[in-house]
Amino acid sequence: MLIMKKLRKNKSSSTAYKSRFSGDAGAFPLRQYLRAKDELVSRSVLAVIFAGFGIALLIFSKTVFFLISRHGQHLHNSTKWFASGFVLILVVVALYRCYRCVGEVITIRQDIKCYKEQIAQSENDLN
Repeated sequence: MLIMKKLRKNKSSSTAYKSRFSGDAGAFPLRQYLRAKDELVSRSVLAVIFAGFGIALLIFSKTVFFLISRHGQHLHNSTKWFASGFVLILVVVALYRCYRCVGEVITIRQDIKCYKEQIAQSENDLN
């Protein structure tokens, strides 16, 4: 029997980075700023991918409708409605995911602005 280690659950990427040197997360605003920049790039890429996937699904739906109208004379009329409903659900899910990514990008940009202010304030405190 194989013994497997239990994996830890990944923490949400939206939580602040916990420093191993101090108890509070706000101790290193530069680290938070750099992490937020990385997260901004990743969420922006995801938003573009989901938008492209939604557009590809719309093009696919046009192809499916053309196929059904061209070769589906013996099929029931509800087939076209079921196919359109299925593709519409997929498009809505892809666009909703894109919308969520854009919302996260906006939130991350606000966090970056706060981290920049904290960095500037800590630099002023040092001087």
